[in-house]
Amino acid sequence: MPNLRCELPQRGPPCKLPLTEKVSLSIAAFKRPKTTFALLASLIAQTYENWEALVVHSDPGPETRAVVEWLGDPRIKFMEVPRASEFDYCAHCRVAGFQAATGEWCGTTNDDNLFAPVYFEWLLSAAKRDGADFVYCNMSHSITGWSAFNTSLMIGGIDAAGWLCRTEIVKRTPWPAPWHGSDGQFVVQRLVPQCKKITKVPAWLWIHN
Repeated sequence: MPNLRCELPQRGPPCKLPLTEKVSLSIAAFKRPKTTFALLASLIAQTYENWEALVVHSDPGPETRAVVEWLGDPRIKFMEVPRASEFDYCAHCRVAGFQAATGEWCGTTNDDNLFAPVYFEWLLSAAKRDGADFVYCNMSHSITGWSAFNTSLMIGGIDAAGWLCRTEIVKRTPWPAPWHGSDGQFVVQRLVPQCKKITKVPAWLWIHN
């Protein structure tokens, strides 16, 4: 793959959590092969290995598909969907990935984020411990100069990524209109109210790049 002089990171210590439930991550991707590569590398390095990444692309071009094919990991799947409008590619891609998810847990991200190697393991461990349907964590975000950001379940307090929810709840939850800029509305106003139990991992486990 041209212009990507990178090596995949080594996986961390063995995961202590049984790999009984799959995590599906819906990825909204758009012509950014370098950041897509870094994101997928951070997933390959996860200590919890029972996951699938649904890389959903909504604009013609070979770059994103080339990254997926070069990595050659069967857990990473490429999906091409029609672009609904000039401004809603993120939501359009997210929903397509949600509907294609085969795991018991589901989350989402853009193609320019990075996850700590224990992201899946720690979130699932907390959800199992507390019997939760929805689990989230803190983040480091570009809008705060990549400083530590304590997330909260309010508009502006949580981003598209940084959470996992039971897939059956995600699949039945409609995305709000207008789609552009509605990530927080989806999570706070539509997804969370359907969850009987919510828990949080008070650690900074992902970076908005």
